[in-house]
Amino acid sequence: MSSTNRTEQKARKGTDPSITKETVSNEEFLKAIALAAEGLSKQGQGSIYLEQKTLSPEYKHIADCTEPFVMLRAFRSSGWSRKTFVPLSKATSFFAQYAEVCKLNMDKLKKRDRKKKNKKKSNQQA
Repeated sequence: MSSTNRTEQKARKGTDPSITKETVSNEEFLKAIALAAEGLSKQGQGSIYLEQKTLSPEYKHIADCTEPFVMLRAFRSSGWSRKTFVPLSKATSFFAQYAEVCKLNMDKLKKRDRKKKNKKKSNQQA
């Protein structure tokens, strides 16, 4: 059994509180992204992955929605995950807020310094 299967089993049983995969409101989603970026800046390493997908009204998990919408998901390799659903009628205002949150928190995320790694390799080869 792989480690990811064990992690998924723990998450289903509720024994691993660090792994939560939940649907949240649009405002909570934006706050969660900001908090996750702050946490990563304190740790000094890690990544946040952002996905978006347009879904039709026939999507199984939201029966009361009659218009198309966008599903946004933010996750980390550690298992932390949040998702939200935005109706297309509200997408413009939501994406303006989403862009602001992403811009503000990009400074907190550091780009990898690969120059040191390349210098070490070139010194070892010489």
